[in-house]
Amino acid sequence: MKLQKVFLQTACEWTGIPLKENEIDKRAEQLSKLFENAASVGLQHWKSRRARTNAETWIKDIIHDTRLARLNPCKNSALYQFTWHLDINNELLEEKVVAVEILNLLRPMIAVSV
Repeated sequence: MKLQKVFLQTACEWTGIPLKENEIDKRAEQLSKLFENAASVGLQHWKSRRARTNAETWIKDIIHDTRLARLNPCKNSALYQFTWHLDINNELLEEKVVAVEILNLLRPMIAVSV
């Protein structure tokens, strides 16, 4: 788990996702469940699904705070670029869509630690 924490911190820094020191363990475990238990059956599968929902909520909250200017990520970060990206109708992407795309960056970066 120690290596997963290091990779998580690096992935969050690279994507622009703020990560508090007191949430490193929680987020590392949460994101690990996305790839360790996703194909499981029964209770492990449901734990994985709950972890995904919680991870999406975490990232959606960050996106929401960014759009309200409570957070100001670097303009070159994935968080900034995805948060302010406009679709073909010239509208911001839904927070859930942005959250899923950011998790699609974070998850494999942590998975390589295994």
